[in-house]
Amino acid sequence: MIITTTPTIEGYDIEEYYEIIIANNAINVVDISEWLFGLQNANSAIVSMEAIKEKVMQEFRNKIKPYMNAVVGFDIRFEQVGGKSGGMIMVSAIGTPVKIKEKPKKQGE
Repeated sequence: MIITTTPTIEGYDIEEYYEIIIANNAINVVDISEWLFGLQNANSAIVSMEAIKEKVMQEFRNKIKPYMNAVVGFDIRFEQVGGKSGGMIMVSAIGTPVKIKEKPKKQGE
């Protein structure tokens, strides 16, 4: 499975595009500014961000069907939802699943 941020994949032709896949999840935080800047529980914040990113990536991969063998235009974002003194961090992954086929080799390659 190739997952790329680019709209094309070198050496491959895109045979078919499928509906965009979106996966997201959120984590509650008491004080976003302290949490982000490591003033409290810096290690647990980093672990939490990594864990939620992995959860979103797994959810994203689970939505990919076997006939979809690559994803182009992939992006993952971390966004603050709510006020500065509380709210959530939303993690979103988005990309376009495609079916690709390796380009034929030219003579001499």
